[in-house]
Amino acid sequence: SSVGGANSVKSASLVVNELYAYGQIYQNGGNAVATSDGRVKTQEKLIENATDTLMKVVPKSYMKHPSHRVDYDDERPVDLDASGNKIEQKKEYGVVAQELELIDEFKHMVKQPPPEMPDTLCVDYTQFIPFLIKSVQELNQRIVELESKTK
Repeated sequence: SSVGGANSVKSASLVVNELYAYGQIYQNGGNAVATSDGRVKTQEKLIENATDTLMKVVPKSYMKHPSHRVDYDDERPVDLDASGNKIEQKKEYGVVAQELELIDEFKHMVKQPPPEMPDTLCVDYTQFIPFLIKSVQELNQRIVELESKTK
């Protein structure tokens, strides 16, 4: 993407193999960074009850096969497609987009797919980071309180 005048931003989508880019991405020295400038943010609110909110999320391990679809609730292993061809797959860890959509605090993290993959939902995992940070802070505060009671 390129930046125009003071208040205009031009954007584009780029698809390279399994890389999908939405919005603004800046690459510098091999590290991708997200825009986080306070001047582009309004209505800032503290995250509360992050630990309780994260407890609603169901992390899983799974075999991902990006070029082969199964029914949503079909958990049987797949090795070959209908023509007998080996299905590309790899082990991953994450969440299921359809399950994340059911959690009010996180449903905005489920993104619609690019035109090249119209039936595949995406998850913006980076938005978990502030909840993880806040949860560590909440848990640390609980530890401090418990330790002060035992002294």
